[in-house]
Amino acid sequence: MIVEKRNLWLSVSFLVVIVGIAMMVVRLFAQQPVLNFGIDFTGGSTVLIAASDTTQPLNETDVPTVQSVLMSAGFDHAWVQLTHDHEIIIKTELMSHDVRTDILDQIRQHIGAIDLLEADTIGPSIGNELRRQSLWMAVGVGMMLLVYISIRFQWTYGVAALIALAHDALITLSVTAMLMIEVNTAFVAALLMILGYSINDTIVVFDRVRELANQDEDAPIAEVANLAIRQTIRRSIYTSVTTALVVGSLLIFGGVTLKGFCIVLLIGIVSGTYSSIFIASPILVGLRPLR
Repeated sequence: MIVEKRNLWLSVSFLVVIVGIAMMVVRLFAQQPVLNFGIDFTGGSTVLIAASDTTQPLNETDVPTVQSVLMSAGFDHAWVQLTHDHEIIIKTELMSHDVRTDILDQIRQHIGAIDLLEADTIGPSIGNELRRQSLWMAVGVGMMLLVYISIRFQWTYGVAALIALAHDALITLSVTAMLMIEVNTAFVAALLMILGYSINDTIVVFDRVRELANQDEDAPIAEVANLAIRQTIRRSIYTSVTTALVVGSLLIFGGVTLKGFCIVLLIGIVSGTYSSIFIASPILVGLRPLR
């Protein structure tokens, strides 16, 4: 039975969240960013470069060289990473056009001909505003979903659904911290999509719970929830697998700009499916909803 083992399911989620939070705390004490915030939120410059000669792509040995050039230019805290497409991403504090041109010229002197594929710059004030708006969007979506579920079902259903959504958000944030996925506006968009995906799956299960409960008002709520999960679990898994296949295709063929977005979506798909089956309904049973 699924509902009777709710302590086990909650323990699994709790372990993932604790590991993620622990990693963020360690970074905090080490005076490092707790999450890999993109320039959307912190302000700064991002540069994407690749070798001009595709037969001799950039590799791991070029990363220390690029870091050395950046340090010599005064960017001691620059972040440099080689992508799977053999492109190098550079993130620094705000960098002027002239400084960027000079740095690229120095990189060419050390590792050969390179092409500038992308360059973005965002001021710190804009970054703070985007971060504040993203937070309010996430809170607003959560509250609207709570009201919707409470009106469609009952307040206990709404509370259970909201706890499941909080679970998905925490799991996504924790895994993001573990994998150091960039947190930017695309991350927020993916998170909101995850919440919508998860609540849709939860509503399907809750709708079945309510239908079965109305058919047999004397049946124990745990028995009703277990039956509802058994009747909807195949649909939830099939939907998640087909969705994951589409997102996986984007991850493979979409290029580096979509990589973080797709990874977050995949994390959310797994978490949302898990919470709809193993978190939302057991919590609903614990709240003992009125029928």
